[in-house]
Amino acid sequence: SEIQSPFKRYTAWHYPYKLNIKEMERATHLLIGKKDFITFQNSGRKASTTVREIESIKITGDTFYHFNLIGNSFLYKMVRNIVGTLVYIGEGKLQLSDLETILASGERKNAGICAPAHGLTLKRVYYDFTK
Repeated sequence: SEIQSPFKRYTAWHYPYKLNIKEMERATHLLIGKKDFITFQNSGRKASTTVREIESIKITGDTFYHFNLIGNSFLYKMVRNIVGTLVYIGEGKLQLSDLETILASGERKNAGICAPAHGLTLKRVYYDFTK
């Protein structure tokens, strides 16, 4: 929406531009699986490995969009950087065809913006107790 809800200003990211949700959903399919996500790790943090596995990414909602990501673990600011990149694809600032190049580059500067933290919620952690 062009106008920010005063009730959600501290709990949601207000993005006043029209987004192509279908294009964003197509982009999520390119992020599913076991990949090197170093492109989506913010600088200043170094993980022993940047390979992670994303099981699913779902975008729901009509006025307020919800991004649900399920994976085995996430790098520092990885979820926020993925959401920002998907939003840039939805706005047309990045093309769907750019996403594979962005992933392969390993350079954070090639991806979209970092979504703000005030809309981020950790919903559930799953543990594998069979190991």
